[in-house]
Amino acid sequence: MAVQAKNLDPKAEALAELDSYVPRTPLGRKLVELRRAYVEEGGELLDWEGIEREVAERRGGVAEEP
Repeated sequence: MAVQAKNLDPKAEALAELDSYVPRTPLGRKLVELRRAYVEEGGELLDWEGIEREVAERRGGVAEEP
């Protein structure tokens, strides 16, 4: 569900995305609740490159070669 949010900081954009999503299961509701709390506390949502970067850092800087 793409949200057209122009000129929003990453936190506001992430929260706007959450506002437009309606979970259908209890697990989905819990996950949205946890994600909202994480973002509100200043957590940063990562894109795929950010995930790869963090994994490499946790492995001591060793990255997989493509």
